[in-house]
Amino acid sequence: MSISVLERFAVLLAVVAILFGSTCPVTMGEPVESTEIGAEVLDVGGVQGASWKVSADRTLTVRLHADGEEASATVEAESGYVTLLGRTIAIADFCWRTDTICPHQVLLDATITKQPFGDGRTLVSFNRRGPLAELFDREALEGHLVGNDLAVPLAVGGAGQGTCGLLASSGVLATARATMAGEGTMADSLEGRVTVAFTGLCFSLGGQGDLLPGDTLMISAAFVADRL
Repeated sequence: MSISVLERFAVLLAVVAILFGSTCPVTMGEPVESTEIGAEVLDVGGVQGASWKVSADRTLTVRLHADGEEASATVEAESGYVTLLGRTIAIADFCWRTDTICPHQVLLDATITKQPFGDGRTLVSFNRRGPLAELFDREALEGHLVGNDLAVPLAVGGAGQGTCGLLASSGVLATARATMAGEGTMADSLEGRVTVAFTGLCFSLGGQGDLLPGDTLMISAAFVADRL
């Protein structure tokens, strides 16, 4: 994931944090003609909800921050190791652990979205796995749309998520698209990336990488979703 995308993601997460405070749940939609928060948004579920067929890429982008340096590489989710800055990480083993979650595992294959608030906020179902399994009191995650961009923080309620809780840079960043523009227009596709970030301690405890507690590893994957 490029630096420009990371910067956009940080801005969008900051907007959501201002709107909802530190505990933000999932969104999918977009203002049709305005980028102002509160402007009319696309219908991505409405009060009754909508179903989306989600296809997540199994090729993961892995980015390591360690000792003031940064390196990245791509690796298949189901197999292989990645070596960055002299540190070897077994990504496939990491994704299979029950206390963690990888980006392609965050959204359900059939994700449900709702917009019961009449604004850019959208509720989205999610996979209760690893750190997200701690959110037993949530039916869905919540995010917000700014322009065509969707930002969904994943590091919800960090306290109590355990050693492998998701860091604040974890989230969903996507663009909603519609066949036609105008009042009441339905968004019929979503395209974006899911990013999860962990401290090095999470990897060292699982025995899947020679990382230090101060290291940060970000794993991201692209996805597309079509409205059913």
